[in-house]
Amino acid sequence: MSQDKDAPILRIAASDQSNELNDMLLQGRSLSGRERNCVFLNTLSSDPAEGRFATISAISGMDFPDDGQAAARVDWDQDGDIDLILTNRTAPRARFMRNENPSGNGYLQLLLKGNGEDTNCDAIGARVIVTLNEKDKEGQPVRLLRTVRAGDGYLTQSSKCLHFGLGNDAEIEQIEIHWPNREGETEILTGIERNHRYEVVQGSGTAQKVAPRETPSALEPKTTEVPEVDETMRIPLINQFLAPTLTYENFDNETTLFPLPEDEMVLVNLWSSTCQPCIKELKEFSHRYEELQDAGVNVLAINIDELQDMPDGLALAKAMAERMKFPFTAGMASPEVIAELQRLHNSLLQMNRPLPMPTSFLIDRKGYLHTIYKGAVEVDTLLSDAQKSDLDLMGRFRKAVVRKGSVLQGPLVNKTMLRNEGAALIRLGKEYLKEGKFDRAEAILNDALVKMPGTAAIHNQLAIMHEQKARRGIPGALDLAMKNYRDAISFEPEKPSLRVNLAQLLIRQKAYDEAAGHLTYALNHGTETAAAHYNMGMIYSSQGDLENEKLSYEKALAINPEHPQSLFRLGRIFEKQQSLEEAKTYYQRAVDQAPQNPLLLTSLGRVLAAKSELHTAESLFRKAIRIQPRYAEAHFQLGGLFFANGDLAAAQKKFLETLKIDRNHRGAAIALQRIQSATNPGNK
Repeated sequence: MSQDKDAPILRIAASDQSNELNDMLLQGRSLSGRERNCVFLNTLSSDPAEGRFATISAISGMDFPDDGQAAARVDWDQDGDIDLILTNRTAPRARFMRNENPSGNGYLQLLLKGNGEDTNCDAIGARVIVTLNEKDKEGQPVRLLRTVRAGDGYLTQSSKCLHFGLGNDAEIEQIEIHWPNREGETEILTGIERNHRYEVVQGSGTAQKVAPRETPSALEPKTTEVPEVDETMRIPLINQFLAPTLTYENFDNETTLFPLPEDEMVLVNLWSSTCQPCIKELKEFSHRYEELQDAGVNVLAINIDELQDMPDGLALAKAMAERMKFPFTAGMASPEVIAELQRLHNSLLQMNRPLPMPTSFLIDRKGYLHTIYKGAVEVDTLLSDAQKSDLDLMGRFRKAVVRKGSVLQGPLVNKTMLRNEGAALIRLGKEYLKEGKFDRAEAILNDALVKMPGTAAIHNQLAIMHEQKARRGIPGALDLAMKNYRDAISFEPEKPSLRVNLAQLLIRQKAYDEAAGHLTYALNHGTETAAAHYNMGMIYSSQGDLENEKLSYEKALAINPEHPQSLFRLGRIFEKQQSLEEAKTYYQRAVDQAPQNPLLLTSLGRVLAAKSELHTAESLFRKAIRIQPRYAEAHFQLGGLFFANGDLAAAQKKFLETLKIDRNHRGAAIALQRIQSATNPGNK
């Protein structure tokens, strides 16, 4: 069964797998667990090995259980063999592996220098062929090939000095250098001796020996020692993040607001009655609370025992507070506040670990997060930090630096630091948007705008937020979205993505002419994107220009073959043209990209039903309903399937469910009339 009204604009959520991967990396977890590094030996010259690679992981000494990324090759000590620098994603970030294998094999090393005119000075792209006086198995001269590369591993650059292993006896007949210029210049050099390093300058026709540098200082190998876990640290913040609203449960189970006092600071302390460092810290706070108050520091101590499902957590916390006679405010933590504090911590630090006990958050006099203390904090530290609460951005940076040195200053540095702060605030705002916490997101983004007025990226994110609010029926949100998109464009008129975002909103408002103008500008003044072509296709659809509509979606897919919106629209076009096989193909590709989207599942099921693939169609309709129980179209199509199979009772039930969800669903109303006519012929 088909429905007359056109399908809504398709919206695809971000990949759950991508989000999970990002979360895993931010938590400091490994991509490969505790797998050890693998090292393989090329056995091409060994007949018994039949040219296969052999693992020498353990005997090489490089089978570390590191989260390895790459290996950079360099003859660090210039003794003719290759040493390695191993890089890792987590600690240790680098390992130096000195090659002390006494093989006795010969070598040749070449350092190429381009002329800096038609070849880059580092000779990146040059290819060198070294011909030896040996013969291979086919009787041909052995030739060794190397290329000068710029980067040969993840965030890794090996030495640009080319290394050739020569075995025990091989001598060099000639070297052939192909320089990376347009003319394909080639130089052939002879008289090259083994076991030397040479420098070759492009066009010189000669190779100059390079004397080895002085032997580097002796290196002592070290055994890797895993340090004991110590999560105690003081984290002074450079970027300013607004503190969340502080609520807690008092010891009478009443939700209480802890207001941020004007011109004073607040230390939010998380503690547990079973945590000895917590108890010691709270005793010091109590003993020296007058000093803290004189410095303008208030304390809110909130207990987490109930959140950890500790039996009698409230009673234990209340008894401890009474026994220690806390002179400051104390109570029980609410899940919302703990989640907010954890989120702020995660936005600031790469290792998104659960907060240890105790943990404290110092909030400054303007309501911004000032310092995070993981582990117990001494009162003297708090008093010192309280004196540094009104610093500007550069002052906060100086405060956070842990090493001595000079701080670069100037307009460019200041602008970069401010831009980084803005980027951090935008990221945090996006996190709140993911969970639909619009008030918190808006507060963060507006604060960013106060600090950096006229920033297009902030206006763009505010527009996206208001657009999401509009979809939830919040009055006035659509106008605010439109205003912020226009503001963003006024600050960066040449940025195509801003115009595409505004065009999408204008299309929803049926302002097709203005939307077309923005999309045309975006396509003519920047890299073409799938989104721009897709939205242009939507405009052609409104004009009934089927040929250009299809062409736009095809252009979008040429850029991004997995663009689900374009796949869906092409599927719909072919479905309307009764080209069911083509429609099925495009719908299936769209479902492959967004398998949890009810609209796509229902569309594919509708085409399969038309092709008499009824069992698969029914499973797709049911899946769409499981994902979104109030998706009217899936109920309607499932009812149509029952009707076609002659199960009028089941069909009637589904059509009624459709009308309960959407009372204006014309297709369901007509179908019910047909059922009534079929069951009561006298009522025709």
